[in-house]
Amino acid sequence: MYTIRLAVEAIKANIPCNNINCEHSYEYVVLSNNKGFKRIRPCAIKWRPFAMMDKHRPTKAALMPIIHSTILCWFHIMQTFKNHFRTQKIDLSLRYPIALAFKIIGRCRSIVEAKKMAIEYKNFIYSLPISTEAKTFFIRDLEENWLSKEWVLSFIDDRRLPS
Repeated sequence: MYTIRLAVEAIKANIPCNNINCEHSYEYVVLSNNKGFKRIRPCAIKWRPFAMMDKHRPTKAALMPIIHSTILCWFHIMQTFKNHFRTQKIDLSLRYPIALAFKIIGRCRSIVEAKKMAIEYKNFIYSLPISTEAKTFFIRDLEENWLSKEWVLSFIDDRRLPS
């Protein structure tokens, strides 16, 4: 994950300022470990981007000190959900409604709102004609993997949309 961090830092250090009179010069600086150098622009802007990522703890740990926040990629989230549907043997007719109910939680603008919607999601899951094991699985998955303190702000829209 060190490579990802180096790439983002290199980009951040070389985005020129917005001053049209600036020459946007650059210089090479020896790395602190004396094992190379890096190119920087003294006029580089302070840039703290969002990073869209797969749900991977080492990637998040590498990026968080240098970016604004991480956002989980919905393609990867839904790929995970698709695998859950298979392992839990969920009927095709129920997959879309379950995924939609799950995504509604992800579109919440606050943790409080997400927790309220999670109650509705749980009630919905309990009402479905699926096994008790599958119901328990989907509810536990939501609580432990998506609404956990570690991932909730990367999962919901709280930080990804303007206030």
